[in-house]
Amino acid sequence: MADRFIYADEAGCFTFNRNPNVSKYFIIATIDLADWVEPTVKLQSLRHELIEEGAEVGDYFHATTDTQTVRDKVISTIRDFDFGVQATICEKAKAQPQVT
Repeated sequence: MADRFIYADEAGCFTFNRNPNVSKYFIIATIDLADWVEPTVKLQSLRHELIEEGAEVGDYFHATTDTQTVRDKVISTIRDFDFGVQATICEKAKAQPQVT
């Protein structure tokens, strides 16, 4: 099997108490890519194009803060790359007591 490149990220806070502003879930996600160079170049190019068009773009793409238009263009850019996504979703309320 050819080399794959793996990136990981998490979502949700790592606090397991039950307070109003604490997430119910903790998620660990990975993406594996056959090639990281072409996606990187295309996403950087997209970011520059969006900035030239006057779009509000931060230092990086982020689904929770980017506009729907920006998210749509990112998805359109990455959909044809060879990649896989895996996610483990942990419901914090079901965690063992020693974890909380």
